[in-house]
Amino acid sequence: MPDMSFHLPASRRAAIALPVSVFLLVFAGALLAVILATFILQTVLSGRQLEPTPSTVTINRNGSVYQGDRLVGWATGTAAGTQVSLSLEDASDTDLGYNLRLNLPAGVNTSQVTAQFISIQSSAGMTAQPVTSTMLAISTVPLIPESHTRLSLSFTAGSLRIPWYITLGSFIKTISPLTALTFTLLLFLLTYLYFLIVTKRPRPPASLAPFPSPPGGLRPLEMSIILTGTVSETGVAALVYNLAQRGYWHIIRQGDEVFFLRRATDKQLLPYEEKIVNLFSPIGQPPFSLSEVVDSITGDIFSDLVGTIYIEMYDRLTQWGYFRENPRLLHLRYKTIGIILQFGGLIQAAVSYFLFNNQAPALVILGLAFYIVGVLVYTAGYRILPLNRLGKRLTVECLRFKQYISDPKPINEEEGTDGLQTSLLYDYLPYALVTGTVRGWFNRFAGQPLYVPSWYSSSFDYTLTPEQFISQIEEIISGWGNVFIQQKDPNVD
Repeated sequence: MPDMSFHLPASRRAAIALPVSVFLLVFAGALLAVILATFILQTVLSGRQLEPTPSTVTINRNGSVYQGDRLVGWATGTAAGTQVSLSLEDASDTDLGYNLRLNLPAGVNTSQVTAQFISIQSSAGMTAQPVTSTMLAISTVPLIPESHTRLSLSFTAGSLRIPWYITLGSFIKTISPLTALTFTLLLFLLTYLYFLIVTKRPRPPASLAPFPSPPGGLRPLEMSIILTGTVSETGVAALVYNLAQRGYWHIIRQGDEVFFLRRATDKQLLPYEEKIVNLFSPIGQPPFSLSEVVDSITGDIFSDLVGTIYIEMYDRLTQWGYFRENPRLLHLRYKTIGIILQFGGLIQAAVSYFLFNNQAPALVILGLAFYIVGVLVYTAGYRILPLNRLGKRLTVECLRFKQYISDPKPINEEEGTDGLQTSLLYDYLPYALVTGTVRGWFNRFAGQPLYVPSWYSSSFDYTLTPEQFISQIEEIISGWGNVFIQQKDPNVD
C-alpha cells in the first residue's frame, strides 16, 4: 500500500500550536492564581484584633463578618457608604437582651459607624458604647423570644472600602450547591440557545419557485458547506461521484467489493480533489477496493484530508465574497475558547475540591459548569458560518435547488429527451447526496428506462430499476460510515 499520510505543513502547525499552547498555559495559571489569591487574601486580610468569643462579632477589613468562627454576613457598598446587616446567634438572652462586643476593622473608629437593631420591637433601650477606638459594646433591653432581630451597621463613606475580588469571594462562599446547579443549567441552556440562533440557516420564502440548477456554479461539496457548515460522509461520497461523472475515474462494483480505476485526463484538479483521487487510485498502483481504502485510512489521515477540504472550501467561498470573515478563523476562535473553558473549568473544580471544598462547595460545581459549556462551544463552533448578505442569498438559492431535486413532479413533464433526462439524473446525483434527497431525486424519474453511466460498472444488468441503482449507491456510501464514526475533528487550524 502506498503512503497515504496527508498532513498540514509542520511550520504551519507549529506557528499556531505554540501561541495557543502558551495562551492556555498563561490562562490556566492566571485562573488558578486568581482563585488562590481570592481566598488567601480573605484569610490574610481578615486579621482579627481580638480572639473572638460567641458574643463577639468581628468585622474584617475584607468585609467579612464573623461571630466566633462562623461567617454571619458581609459588607456591601452603597451610595452613602458601606452597610452590614446580620443575624446573631448565641449573643442574646431573652431575660437580659443583647450583650455583645463589636470589633471594627483596623483603621475604622467608632465615630464612623452607626449601629441599629431592626426588630418587631422598638429599638429603644439599645446602647452602643465605645470600649476602645475600634470596639463597640452593644446591649439592649430584654427581648421576647422569636423576635427575629437583626443588627444593622452603617459605615461612613470611604471608611471601609472592600476590594471587588474579596466581595466576589465572600459572595461565592454563600452560594449553595442547589443555586450552583441552577446556574449551571441556565448557563448551558443559554449557550445552547445562542448556538441555535447563530447556526440557523436562512429559509426561502414559500412564494419562490424551485431553482432548476446549482446556484453560482457551486460544486456539490461547496453546497454541502453552505447548507450544513460541515463535511459529512455523504458530502465526501458526493465528491467521489462528482469526480467520476467528470471523468477522473471508473467505479467498478464486483460482488461485495467496489474498486476505483483511475482514468487519464488533462482536466485540472483542485488540490483537495487531487488528494481524494490519489487516495482512491494512486498513480502506478493497482485499483484499490473501497474496503482497502477504508481499512488504510487512520484517524489522522482522514482528519488531515477533511481538513484540507475545509481549508480550500472556506478560502474559496470567502474569496468569492459569501462570508464576512473566513470561517476557518472563526472556528479557530470558538475552538480555542472551548479548550480554555474546559481546561479552566477542570482546574478550578480540582483546586476548589481539594483546597476550598469546605468553605465554598459551589466552586466545584461552577468549575464543572464551565467545563460543560466549553465542550458545547468546542463542538458547536464548527457549525457557525459568518454568512453575509450575499452568502444568505446563496443559501436561499441552494435551498430552492434542493426543492427542485425533491419535487414530487415527474421530471419528464419538464425536461427534454430521455437521454438528456438520464444525463441530468447523474449530473445532479452528487447534489442529491449532499442535500439528503437521493430517493426523491430518483423518484422524479420513475417509469423511465435508466442506464448505468459510463463511469460505473456492475455485475448487475446495465438496465437498472431506480430501486436497484439506489440500493447500490447507498451500499457504497455506507462504506464511509465506518470511517467517520471514529474520526477526530478535522485539522483546520
